[in-house]
Amino acid sequence: MQYVDSNIAREVGALVEWRGPFWARRYSAIVVSNEEEAQVSRLRYILAHGVKENLVERVLDWPGVHAARAILEDKPLTGYWFDRTQEYAARNRGEEFGRLTYATEETFSLSRLPCWAHLSHEEYRQRVAELIEEIELDARAARLERGLPVLGVGVVLRQRPHTQPNKTKKPRCRRVAQGRRPLCEVSDRLVPTRPAVRESPAAIGGERWIRLSAHFR
Repeated sequence: MQYVDSNIAREVGALVEWRGPFWARRYSAIVVSNEEEAQVSRLRYILAHGVKENLVERVLDWPGVHAARAILEDKPLTGYWFDRTQEYAARNRGEEFGRLTYATEETFSLSRLPCWAHLSHEEYRQRVAELIEEIELDARAARLERGLPVLGVGVVLRQRPHTQPNKTKKPRCRRVAQGRRPLCEVSDRLVPTRPAVRESPAAIGGERWIRLSAHFR
């Protein structure tokens, strides 16, 4: 994840002319137990992004990349893998190249929740659809109770990347389980430790990056 996060920061930072730290805090793993309730709650949390913050009304309204579209509409999640090492070498050779000369189109396959792995394709899609319906109904009820509007896709797309929130989020839980066990319990034997020395891109076989297309094809 350190390799993935650092490359996201580098690529997106270059696109929006970001200076300084990109992420609010360093990556930390969240251990999810084997219980169905724990796994579904994590999936629900991921699917709810954009809706629970009242940015969009429906999960599928989100204008960026979202797993829900790939699951519900069977649309492949595709993008380009840019080999920045090859581009750097080409520039050093004085070579002129196009944007996709050293890019490879990639398609992502989303793994199912382990607790739902036994379901058929249609049953799995139906479970996710029901989860999304619950998310949207709960968000709508919360908005009505608090008198909050939905910002909408247009406002989301007009947001400036350098705008900072007035409030920061609370620390995330490190462990998710069902029952009466503490959800924010931190276990040293479950949370992986960070290596003292970070691997360089060269040690991983070249610095390459995937940029997702603006729409699913």
